[in-house]
Amino acid sequence: MNPYVDGFLLVVPRAQLDTYRAVAHTAGNIWREHGALDYVETVEDDLEQEGVKSFRERMGAASHEVVIFAWITYSSRVERDRINAAVMADPRLQKACPEGLLDMQRFHWGGFAPLVHLSSSAAHASSSAAGASTPTQKAAEPEFAMQVSTISAHLVCDPAAAAIDFYREAFGAQDLGRLAKDDGKLLHAMLRIGDSTLMLSDPFDGCPASDQSSAEGMLPMSPTMALHLYVPDVDEVVARAVAAGAEVVMPVADMFWGDRYGQLRDPFGHRWSVATHQRDVSEEEMKAAVREMFKA
Repeated sequence: MNPYVDGFLLVVPRAQLDTYRAVAHTAGNIWREHGALDYVETVEDDLEQEGVKSFRERMGAASHEVVIFAWITYSSRVERDRINAAVMADPRLQKACPEGLLDMQRFHWGGFAPLVHLSSSAAHASSSAAGASTPTQKAAEPEFAMQVSTISAHLVCDPAAAAIDFYREAFGAQDLGRLAKDDGKLLHAMLRIGDSTLMLSDPFDGCPASDQSSAEGMLPMSPTMALHLYVPDVDEVVARAVAAGAEVVMPVADMFWGDRYGQLRDPFGHRWSVATHQRDVSEEEMKAAVREMFKA
């Protein structure tokens, strides 16, 4: 995969860097929820190089300001346009940034098409080990073939097409593609939720977890497995999932480790823990909370 990139260069007041960090964290979660692959914001560190005009000079940064270099990656230009339209229409983005934090006269943005993309990801490494084709002999790939993380969840749902509809409605999943048998049963499908991929299929002989299928074709909820989903607004996502047919297993509440957190069971028997990070908690504070929770 050769990702499309939006690049950003801006300045923010040094005294408001913590405020900007919180804004960037919220914005990043919104972009990822709508389908961006990656969201990165960095702050100046080593900008002075002899014989080269620095970023600070280029940006006209004063002594009380810092330079921010940021980028967002997408699977394609088409996806960039779709995602950005959804993000710009998301009311949470307008609420996230305090007025006057950004100097829009020195806010630089642009879209960049891939030129060279070298990666040491596990996905590329494994394809090379398996004898992947050389650049002069590129193997055909399904439309939805893409770089995935080292570990990706694979759910078996009956029917998988209905599960895809649920995940799209409840969690904003993007349907990346499907591979179906002649009878319409899905041998493989791939979704993207935020920056993560989720694979799923209908039950069939040889599919993952096929030996766990019940007589009704539904998979029982496994006590050894749950899917964890970080979102910008856990209350909103849980409410949306319940409206789409999920069952609340653990009501949303503020947790001692700094998250607002709850659990759902989807209509296909899978348990999801859903959370929004609210605050960082020190190791000492967390240990004290655990002792209080489990004291005799």
